[in-house]
Formats: sequence, structure tokens, C-alpha cells
Amino acid sequence: MFIILLSYKQSLSVVDTFLAGHNAYLQKYYKSGTFICSGPQVPREGGVILCSAGTVDEVHHIVSEDPFVSNGVAEYSILEFRVADYLPGFEKFLLPAAGNKTV
Repeated sequence: MFIILLSYKQSLSVVDTFLAGHNAYLQKYYKSGTFICSGPQVPREGGVILCSAGTVDEVHHIVSEDPFVSNGVAEYSILEFRVADYLPGFEKFLLPAAGNKTV
């Protein structure tokens, strides 16, 4: 599992010009089941995406497709973690992986 942290490098007025493309990018990965949830940071200095992908290399590829990144509007940091515990029902978001809790 991955947490993708997005930090804006440009003003919000510039960020907003790429927002429609960014939202289309998000929807692509929601439809594939890769993104679990996302949203802006508070205050709005970037965003956060919870991502279920197989490898960090896959996440780097996914991030490179974001119009925010390709247009120099934002940069990402990626935090990988092993899911150790969760609420019932969350298991549908987990990839089969060594070390993840099984139900």
C-alpha cells in the first residue's frame, strides 16, 4: 500500500488551470481500482492519494501520468507501508502480498 503526497510548486491559480486534467487522471485510477481515496491537504498546499499498487516502480509510473507533474505544477513523494490491521471490509482494497493481514 502506498500514500502519495502531492506538494504544489505553483500558485493555486496555476494549479487550478490543470485541475480538470488531474481529476480525469484520478478517475482513470479509481476505475482500475488502484486509487482508494484522495483529496486536498488542509490547508490546500497539495494533496494525498491512498494507492493500492504492486510495486513502488508502478506508483512512480502512475504519478508520472498526472498533468500536475508533467506540467511542473506539483511534485510527489511516495510512502510505502505494509498494512498490518484494518477495519472489516477494507480487505477488498488489499493486494495479495506477503505480510499483509489475512482474513
